[in-house]
Amino acid sequence: MTVLKIGNVSKINYGNYTCSITVNTNRGPMNRMSKNSMCLLDDLKSSVKGMLTTNVVEGADQVTIPCDYSETEGNVDTVIWNEVDDSGKDIDIAVIDSIKKVNGRYKLMIATPGIAYLIIDSPTREDSGKLFKCIVFFADKTAAILDPPSLVNVWYLDKPAITIPTSSVYEGTSFTLTCSNINGNSPTPIQVTWLKDNIIINNDSSRYEIYEDFNRIRIPVASVNDSGNYQCRVENEVNGEEKTSLNLNISVIKFHLNKPNVTASQSVIYEGNSFTLICNNINPNPPTPIQVTWFKDNIIIITNDSSRYEIYKDLNRIRIPFASVDDSGNYQCRVESDAHREGNTSLGLSISVITLCVPNLQYKISTMILICTTFTAIILGSLPTCLMCHYIRKRKERKIHLQYQNSQYKALNFRPTSAVYKELNKVNDEASSTVKNDTNSPSVEDKICAKVDVIYEDVKE
Repeated sequence: MTVLKIGNVSKINYGNYTCSITVNTNRGPMNRMSKNSMCLLDDLKSSVKGMLTTNVVEGADQVTIPCDYSETEGNVDTVIWNEVDDSGKDIDIAVIDSIKKVNGRYKLMIATPGIAYLIIDSPTREDSGKLFKCIVFFADKTAAILDPPSLVNVWYLDKPAITIPTSSVYEGTSFTLTCSNINGNSPTPIQVTWLKDNIIINNDSSRYEIYEDFNRIRIPVASVNDSGNYQCRVENEVNGEEKTSLNLNISVIKFHLNKPNVTASQSVIYEGNSFTLICNNINPNPPTPIQVTWFKDNIIIITNDSSRYEIYKDLNRIRIPFASVDDSGNYQCRVESDAHREGNTSLGLSISVITLCVPNLQYKISTMILICTTFTAIILGSLPTCLMCHYIRKRKERKIHLQYQNSQYKALNFRPTSAVYKELNKVNDEASSTVKNDTNSPSVEDKICAKVDVIYEDVKE
């Protein structure tokens, strides 16, 4: 049997239809013509009923679309379903019909006389928005169609996911959780619910900041108690469908700030000298900007007092350029950060500035110069004095010896006797002893010379 199917039946399809069959035989081709069949289209839409929209949830077993022609009398020849576009033009002709009742996911079921159901198995979101039109052909009367076509609407809801912009959450900092991938086709707004350890936290405004669309939640000041498993749940209130994200485990890392200690650049500090104080052991975990505050005798040191203190940019060092007795006291430093507001304070370091006996620095310098000059004069002045004294003594000894040698030469020229030699030796001995005992006596030379002259006078005679 051969069936002629006409889609989008309209008035232009009015007329007589015949079927011609040609068969090749030994005697040649043989033609047979059927009788005329009249197609009357005077009232095609009057007696077929259906549903304007058929709603179904994604993941359901099937969706059923009815085509009710029970009010139309006549012998039903064929029932077909076509997929059409928004303008009613056929996209897929005879998706299913009474002859081919199964076509993939599509089925035709006539449960009771007068109602033909189009059944779509396992509807998906791709089926949402499709239009289907039913056409009923009768053997003895005009065909009837379903107009407007029936719309298939598939409600779907994606499984959400939680994202966080940072990989590590530290105590005292803020963090925001976002419920992403909120996609769906729903007749009502999708509701978002937040859970921590399976407990709803949407209404706890004292601890959480939840945005108007509920797809984000912010913890302004994280603490260890905020550690746990977070989830977001999206739901459609109309059909009760809901999807919950996987757990996101958040571990808040406790902020640690070491206790600082103060050290001085030198152990002994004299008045007028400079010294530097250092705030050590500043190692926050995690590394964050640190504020350092200095105290003297539990009073905050004013950092802009440049006339007395020199404070470095990082504030972990402070310098006193000219120490005075007023700078003696107990010094401390305190470190704190945004994540550790209470901070930590060092133990006190006692500084005592020693006062010198000199009234002022200028007099002290003058005294030192005078002492150095005195010692230099003593050292440099004693050397030439000793050399001068040694020279004078040696000069006198040399003069006496020259006179003695001259006297001996004279005595040799006159060839004195042995008695004369004895006298000269005696004078020589006396001269030597006299010079050793009294080198500074002016009459020693004259006495010796007079004795020698007397001896030589006797030799001459």
